Amino acid sequence: MSPAASDKPRRIHSRYQDGTPVYDGEEPPHLDATRVPMPDPAAESVPHSRLRWDTINGRVYQSRQFRENGVPEHDIDFTRPVDPMGKLRPGHPVPHKQRWHENITGNPQSGYKRSKIREELHERDYFN
Repeated sequence: MSPAASDKPRRIHSRYQDGTPVYDGEEPPHLDATRVPMPDPAAESVPHSRLRWDTINGRVYQSRQFRENGVPEHDIDFTRPVDPMGKLRPGHPVPHKQRWHENITGNPQSGYKRSKIREELHERDYFN
């Protein structure tokens, strides 16, 4: 790598609550390549969680909870995104929960979408 390329600052993608940065290109892969919430087949239709593990920073980046029969319930995000200037984006408390809803209410065959509402979580909420 040339000296000029190594001097270029890395762009931050998001930050953990303690300020630890996650750099562009270093965020963990999505849980599902198609971005469709898929339960772990080994869970055999029981409630469970799937984790996006940040191997660089050694912590959970995101958790996705599923109800019985593989129905997605909610995601918990442990980072806050930043804008192109590196400033934290508003409206993204850390950590926060986003619920999953049916695309067509009452029709689970229609698939699921993640709510745009971000619910702030406190430590007491993690185990409820």
